[in-house]
Amino acid sequence: MTEKEQLSTKNAFSEYYIQLHNVKVLKEAVENGTAPFLPNSNGVIDTNPIYNLNNAICVNDMNLLLLKCKQAEMGITSNVVGTHHTLQSLKTAPASKDKGLSYVWRDDDKKYHTARYYFPEDLKEPEKMQEKSFKVKFPQKLNNQTISVTKGSDYLPAYFAACESGLKLNVSKEVIEEFKKEFIAVAANNLEKKNDKEKEIKNMIPSLRSYCVNADIAAKEIIKKAYGNENKAEQKQAPQKQIQHDRKKSYDQDITIF
Repeated sequence: MTEKEQLSTKNAFSEYYIQLHNVKVLKEAVENGTAPFLPNSNGVIDTNPIYNLNNAICVNDMNLLLLKCKQAEMGITSNVVGTHHTLQSLKTAPASKDKGLSYVWRDDDKKYHTARYYFPEDLKEPEKMQEKSFKVKFPQKLNNQTISVTKGSDYLPAYFAACESGLKLNVSKEVIEEFKKEFIAVAANNLEKKNDKEKEIKNMIPSLRSYCVNADIAAKEIIKKAYGNENKAEQKQAPQKQIQHDRKKSYDQDITIF
């Protein structure tokens, strides 16, 4: 085997096991009730965004769930992350080699690569990333609207939409239980070794990464709909604003998705 082939095999091995590890982390978090993307004992859901400083956009799909778990486990209070590129531009480095969250991403040629996200708390000089975050203008919130989730399969798209836009979530315990069963089944499918007889059937169940990517795509449609409702509400209130321009706008809307 050539050096190039050895390197390719090594990278593929690393990417495969990083993905498996990340799936296991999320599956266990949902199973034991510690997943911060589920309601806590008081029914409160943590939908605070985690922004990527490279683009000022909320981290999406499976990576957001992983960062939420790391944030909760380590008691991290920052809501921003950076990559190796961010650290280079800030002229700083991780506090140690084990810092950061490893993840896998795919380029335009559908080739997979490994990378890491870092919270300010992961760095030798956390203040450098914190100072940069103060200068970034993050997207406007839609916290005047509520998403009512009626099916377990719709929960993750609604959660991603809430994190990205500030939308509120309204979801029952029964719907959460439906979601947990579905999520755990998809994750378990990733972790099982498939034999030839089971392969065709099990491939009908999407991988957890695909499951999260599809949820993120659906989340964008929810946000688009919410912005449409926002614009309609503002147009409806326009005449009233002209009469009482100093009066603060106040309205709440409820969106039932899917």
